[in-house]
This record gives sequence, C-alpha cells and structure tokens, in this order.
Amino acid sequence: MIMKYFNFIIVCLIGQFSMTACSNEEEIPDNIKSIVFDSRENVTEIDLDKILNTTFRIVPLATKDECLISNIDKLEIVDGKFYIMDHMSQSVYVFNPDGSYAGKIHKHGRGPGEYTNLSFMTVTDRSIIVIDHFAGKQIFYDRLTLQPVSDNYDLFKQIWCTELFAIGDITYYMNDWSNSAVGKYRLFSNARDGDGYSKYLPFKKDPYALGINGPQYGIAGNEALVIYSGDDHIYKVSNDSVCVQYRMEFKDPKAKYTSGRPEKVFEDNRGRNAVLGINRIQQSERYIFAEVTFTGEKDYYFLYDKEDDKISIYEYAIDSNFSDKFSFCIDGVIGNKLICWIDANMLGSSYESMTERIPKTGFEKELYGLLDKLSENDNPVLFVFDIKQEE
Repeated sequence: MIMKYFNFIIVCLIGQFSMTACSNEEEIPDNIKSIVFDSRENVTEIDLDKILNTTFRIVPLATKDECLISNIDKLEIVDGKFYIMDHMSQSVYVFNPDGSYAGKIHKHGRGPGEYTNLSFMTVTDRSIIVIDHFAGKQIFYDRLTLQPVSDNYDLFKQIWCTELFAIGDITYYMNDWSNSAVGKYRLFSNARDGDGYSKYLPFKKDPYALGINGPQYGIAGNEALVIYSGDDHIYKVSNDSVCVQYRMEFKDPKAKYTSGRPEKVFEDNRGRNAVLGINRIQQSERYIFAEVTFTGEKDYYFLYDKEDDKISIYEYAIDSNFSDKFSFCIDGVIGNKLICWIDANMLGSSYESMTERIPKTGFEKELYGLLDKLSENDNPVLFVFDIKQEE
C-alpha cells in the first residue's frame, strides 16, 4: 500500500498541470464493446494452462560489473535480444537471447549523444530512442553499434510526452493530459511527412483523476492498445489512426475525489476499496492482460479473450503444466511471448522454505537447478513462455 501511494504521488507530480475535471472533445460511439469488470466475480487463482504452450525459457541475465541491474523499468525484444532500461543506473542494457551480456548505453552528460536523465526508451528495428525530459531532447542510438546517431531538441518545443513506443517506422509519444505547444492532445506520432507531428485524442480539460503509472500501452503485431488515467476507454492505435476499441464498465464503486486533490485520493477513500482504473495493459493477438488498481489493499488482474468476449478476474496466476508453486507476474507480452522477470534475491527467498525440491516437471527441474547456483546479488531472471496460436 505504501509503494502504491508513493507511485501515485510520483505520477501526480509528473502530471502537475492536470487538476480539473475530465472531458474529451471526441464523440465516443454508443456501440463500443464493453469489458465488464466486477471484482466480486474474481477467483483467487487462475490456471493459464489453456492459453500457454508447454514450451518455456528460463534466462538468467549475466551478472558482471558493467551490467549490474538495479531494476527492470522497461524491457523490449528485437531480433531476440533483450533491451532493458534501468532508471537507477541510468543505462540501457542489451543481452543476447541466452542472457549473455551484449553491451549498454550509458551516456550521462550534456554533450551530443548524452542525456542528463534517462526518462523513457523504446527500440525500433534500427534505433534505440531515449527521451531526456530534463534536457528536453530525444537521442537516437544505432541499435546494433549502440553509438549515438543524432540529437533532436525540437520534440519538446512542440509536444509533451511521458511514454513512447514504436510500431514499424512510426514512433508514438503518449502524453498524460498536459498541454503542448501544438494543443491539448494525448497522443502524437512522427507519421507526418516533413516537420511537425501527427496528433490524436484531443481533450478540453485535464482529468480530475490520476492513475498509478500514467499512460500505458500493449502491442500485438501492428496494433497497440493504449490507456490513460482518468479515462475508462481502451484505444486502438494502428496505421497512423486511433479509435476507441473497448469501454471498461466497472461494477465496483469508483474512487471519490472529495478533497479536489488527486494526490489525496487514498485519504478521500479511506476504508473503501474503490476503483482507480486500469493501471497496466498488455496484449497478444487474442488476449488482453491487465491490472485494475483500487484504493484499498487489494488490486486485481484480468484476462480478456477478444475472440470469445470473456473476462477472467483473478489475484494470482499459475500454469499447472509448469508448476503449481510458480506464480506468474505478467510483466510483459511481446509478440506472442509472455514474459516474467524476478529479482534473484526475491526468487531465492520464495523457495528457501522448501525442505525438499523434488521436481515434478521439466520446468521445475530447470528452475531448481538454477536456484542451487543463483546468488542473491545476481541480475534478474527472465521467464519466457509461448502463448498458444490460433490453429
């Protein structure tokens, strides 16, 4: 609860210009499909055996002095390589598919190709793009050589962003309700030919409600689903166009903002487990994986089947084909791969109370073998699972 409140305050500070009621300029069609969420229909534990194949990879990331990871703040996969952003060390680390160290970007400074703050990152086929909020620029690094290619100081002269992602050659910049020189829009892209940026999702007023993590996205193929704090709609981004894809219909009570100050929402709702909204979203071709944040002690996750229009609400996830002792933290979905990452010390402590480690599956055999040689100071371990494909 303390960490949830701390994260919430950070987002409030980032979105300090956002303090009044939310009203979107856009016409929202009435026939948008609703995803109905009711926490009373939750199950404590869900089994993912129906949606995951039995193939897996356990990837311990190499631990060396030059690549000590404080926290995985963002992970992307391109050509099998893992690209990891770590705010604490102000670095982008690159690891090969087997977890061996491949290099890093650590260019702290004020000169060309350097950043004073590693704020956000995304990876394209050709580039690693870093946003430096403090210096007001974005920096392009060659994805293969990790060397700087160009600096762009024009971005923040026109727009504001608090997250970015790329689909093909188009880079999208997400804005959490702050004004920009080009106007009040929540999404921009570099799709426009020549100077300037394409803009989407206009708004008139800033939101009265803020979420924990700010804007979030999930990519599947050439489409992304994006969410914004204070907005119960899920938007689809594809081919330089944006539309409303789903409407979240919450049956639980929504959070009240009686003080008129979003950062006091936990005080305003003391004793109530009220909905703040969707906090995270990931997707594969068929499924949406999301987290719904509440003001109380308990949050919930849901799995939504796009094809069957069914939602499963849960607190924990396992896959009985792998292990009934391994709890899935769905940190990322990239392509049709579901990815979890766990700190070495946390992974070790989760299993240290087991007096006997008799593996029942191939997954447990590999996991227990890793635990025997893992140090608490080692880098995180990645778990990569394959989501079943349509037949």
